[in-house]
Amino acid sequence: MKSIHVIIVDYLKCDAAIQATNAVLQQNYDQELIQITVIDNSCSSKNFETLKKGLPNRCNLIQAKTNLGYTKATNLAASTYGAGSDIILLLNPDILMSDPDTFSRIIENFSDPTYAIVGPAQKNPDGSIPDTVRNVPTLSALILKRSPLRSIPPARNIVDRYLMTDFNYKLKQEVPWLQSSCVFINSKFWEKQGGLNEKYFLFMSDIEVCTKARSAGGKVIYDPSVTVYADGKRCSGGGFLSIFNNRAVRYHIKDAMKYYFSR
Repeated sequence: MKSIHVIIVDYLKCDAAIQATNAVLQQNYDQELIQITVIDNSCSSKNFETLKKGLPNRCNLIQAKTNLGYTKATNLAASTYGAGSDIILLLNPDILMSDPDTFSRIIENFSDPTYAIVGPAQKNPDGSIPDTVRNVPTLSALILKRSPLRSIPPARNIVDRYLMTDFNYKLKQEVPWLQSSCVFINSKFWEKQGGLNEKYFLFMSDIEVCTKARSAGGKVIYDPSVTVYADGKRCSGGGFLSIFNNRAVRYHIKDAMKYYFSR
C-alpha cells in the first residue's frame, strides 16, 4: 500500500476542514499510512482556535502568519510534513468523502507508474456535477466565459470547448486537467516539479501542474469509480460584474495574466 499525505488549505472554513479531516480518518485504508496537514491561511485567531480544538491530535496544524495564497500554503505544508509519502492528496476543506473506499479505489490507479494525477467524480448538494474536468483554456475562452457575449454562437463554441460541455463524467478517462479541489498526485512527479508554481496566488497552478505532467509523459486521469461531495460553490464563479464584487475573481484574472504573459 502507498503512503498518503493529505493537505488541506483552510481559509475561514474551520468547521468544514474538521469535517473533511474526520471523513479521511474513516477511510478503509491503513491509517498508519495516512498523514494529514491542515494549514490555516485565515489570519483569524477564532478560526485557528476552532481548528486546534476540533482537529484530531494526530493531524499536523500550521498557522500561516499571513494569507500565503493557495500555492504557497500547499507547498509549505508539503515541505514541512509528509516527506517520503508516495502520494499527495490536495483536498479542499469543503470536499467530503462519504465513501470509505475512496482512498483504496483511487490509489489502485497508481500501480501504473505513468499515472501522475488522479481525481474522483464530484457531486453538488443538488445532485448536479461540477465541471472539474476542462480543456487547457485559451485567453479568449477565459475572457468570453465572463462576457455577456458568451451566448453568441461563435463565443459559445469557444467557451464550450474550454468547459468540455460534452464530457462524459461516467467514464474513466485521460483528461487535459483536473480542478485541484480533490486530486491525488504521485509524489515523484510532485517533487520533480517542485510542487505548485508559487507565482500564482490562488488559480492556474492546477492547469500548469497537469500540463507539465502530460508533457513529461505522465497521465492525468479522471476516475468516477468513487464520488466525493462538494458544497456547490465556486469561489471564482460569476459573470463580468463579479470582477467588481468578488476578490477571488480578481485573483483569478491576475493569475491568468501571469499564466499567459509571464512564463
